[in-house]
Amino acid sequence: MNFADVFDTDFTKCFSDIVERNAANIIQYRQKIMTGQNNENNDIPFQNIYQCFLKTVIHQPFISVILHLDGIGLGKSNKLTLWILSCMIVELPPHLRNKRQNMIPLLSWISSREPIIDIWLSECIRYLRNFKSSGFLIHGYQRWFIYFIGVIADCPAMKLVLNHIGHNGYYSCWYCKVSGIHTLNKRQYHFEEVPIMRTVDTYMSESAEAEKTGENIHGHLGTSILHQILDVPLPQSIIMDYMHITLLRHARCVVLQLYASIKPKQRIELDNILRHQRFPHTFNRKMRGIKDTHIKATEMKNLLFYGLLPSFYSYIAIEKVAHITLFICAIRMLHGEKLFGSETGVLAHQLLVAYYKDHTKHYHGLENLVLHLHIHFASRYEKYGSLNYTNCFGQESFLGAFSKNKHGTRHWGDLLMHYFNIDFALQNKNIEHTANNFNMTEGPFDASPKSINIVEKLIMWHEHECGCNQATTCTKIYNRCIINGTMYHSLGYTKRQSTMSYFV
Repeated sequence: MNFADVFDTDFTKCFSDIVERNAANIIQYRQKIMTGQNNENNDIPFQNIYQCFLKTVIHQPFISVILHLDGIGLGKSNKLTLWILSCMIVELPPHLRNKRQNMIPLLSWISSREPIIDIWLSECIRYLRNFKSSGFLIHGYQRWFIYFIGVIADCPAMKLVLNHIGHNGYYSCWYCKVSGIHTLNKRQYHFEEVPIMRTVDTYMSESAEAEKTGENIHGHLGTSILHQILDVPLPQSIIMDYMHITLLRHARCVVLQLYASIKPKQRIELDNILRHQRFPHTFNRKMRGIKDTHIKATEMKNLLFYGLLPSFYSYIAIEKVAHITLFICAIRMLHGEKLFGSETGVLAHQLLVAYYKDHTKHYHGLENLVLHLHIHFASRYEKYGSLNYTNCFGQESFLGAFSKNKHGTRHWGDLLMHYFNIDFALQNKNIEHTANNFNMTEGPFDASPKSINIVEKLIMWHEHECGCNQATTCTKIYNRCIINGTMYHSLGYTKRQSTMSYFV
């Protein structure tokens, strides 16, 4: 018999403290949203869905949030898993939005089985509906309101919260009605030129019919419990997570097939090249060898964007190189700023279509749901912005840190909540933050005691530029320098380790 521990949150306390702590940043970023000053970054608030949502807002001031659902194993000696329904504030700038201290947990589930969504979330959703109407106070007198504009999760979690068929069933796509075929013990989705899209009306009617009849209606198993609180209707509010879909699934499977196609000796050479590749200090993780058992999403992103083509170019056929280049270029275009203006999404979609059409010529058994979902990336790009802002990196970091605050072998749920309460209290101890507290002074800093006399070329340069006889006092040497917000290191900086961020 399975039991589950369920822990909820004091919504008023969490939202009040976090919004109060970040109020200055929210107000400043909202001004940029209203005036469109920061649209070149292609962030969520500047895109179609958010701008249409603004026209429906009744209560002011407000925040809008995106829901996130995911689970993580708690131990190796048992089957306990932690599931958390959390949310992030869209009106926060991206560098603050994805910080752990600004993630808001709404509800948690600890059990040896996956959550029963209707039982787990029903009371939480009822409280959130009332919370939307009542709002919350900051500074003790100013009332703010909350809206829910989207949900993001990996495929297994999205299946649960949407009450939809999983990736191994027919009609498993959340955006269109591609049925798929069953071949070689796999569900495959061959390319279709014009798939039938799910609209708001058909999504509502078919999910209601599935709820009433108890049957599978084009992938719907019933109505989603999120219908009750979402201010942007389904399926428009469904946000794909490219971290799981692209990096941890499709790109990894493609890389493994490419890796298996080369000779064993070449695999060893390739792994050594990847492991010893140096990166600038702004990269938190390097690349691992392909044969390593566990590769994190950040490492896969570095491999896909920077290491795959130059590393594999000498080992695989030029046709395969050209084909994978289509995929890499498309994802890079959708990942950041609008490199080609308003045509960026259209061009990326054309590349993904060409990649999808010829996929079976180069890979075997990979025309699954995650490949099919890439066809919808361009439309999500236009509606919610760049992949850089619509992913689960921040939420996964929060979930991982949350799950580690335990010890012993029993009462893990109580321990996790106890330590989260401590962390939350410490984060709110000092709420005096300025809107620009992340900026640093531009220019050189960290003066070095070294003299110009140790480098002959510097002495010659000084004589040419200045001509005075006091080169030692006239010239200063610095270890580091900040240019356009990026820190660079000199070759004389002893703590630079293997970074490649040098300046002359």
